[in-house]
Amino acid sequence: MEASRSGTSTDPNVRYRSTLGPAGQAAFDKALAGGSELTVSGAVNAAKGGDLGELGGCIGDGTTAVFGDANIISALAKIDELDTRAEADERLVKARLEWSKCMKEKGLDYPDPNAADGIIADKLAAIVGPEAAKVVGAGGTFSPQAFDAAAASVALPSYDTIALAKLQTEEVATAQADLDCEEKHVVDIEDKVKAEYIKKFAQENVVLLTKAQAELAHRK
Repeated sequence: MEASRSGTSTDPNVRYRSTLGPAGQAAFDKALAGGSELTVSGAVNAAKGGDLGELGGCIGDGTTAVFGDANIISALAKIDELDTRAEADERLVKARLEWSKCMKEKGLDYPDPNAADGIIADKLAAIVGPEAAKVVGAGGTFSPQAFDAAAASVALPSYDTIALAKLQTEEVATAQADLDCEEKHVVDIEDKVKAEYIKKFAQENVVLLTKAQAELAHRK
């Protein structure tokens, strides 16, 4: 929850604060954030370095109740960074390029495995509309059976049924080709690269991980 103090806002805290006088606003700020200017997102960023000391008030209580204290947030942030670094490893980048070549040989043009779902979803949105696509695409597949089941829960606009049938055929072909190309070019290398990064991370962050584990165990 971000507490902006300027302009109009849909945030109920901001609207309520604007109805108070100077003394009331000061008291509200102290109750909300403990007198700190730090917001939740700022606190999470600060916690990457292991420090939540500046966070207070309701924001502080809420942040630690949901995310845990600084050691847990710091560990989670570092793990996120770890995955990003592994994805950028030249061995995995090369493997994904090989995946893309493999897909092209099967008549499918995708720059990388992560792009396939997004491109199919965009095509679905172009057929049934973006709002309906969010609902019917929530299950991750647009097969006839899954589409019909999901479509029952949303009022679909008029759409091109032939175009949808072609997209469903394309999705099945894409999934089959993706599985084959992943197995041939990505899976083994991805497992190897990420295992190396995890091992190195664990060796370099023994103290932090031990503290985070202890805090998680205490919360249980």
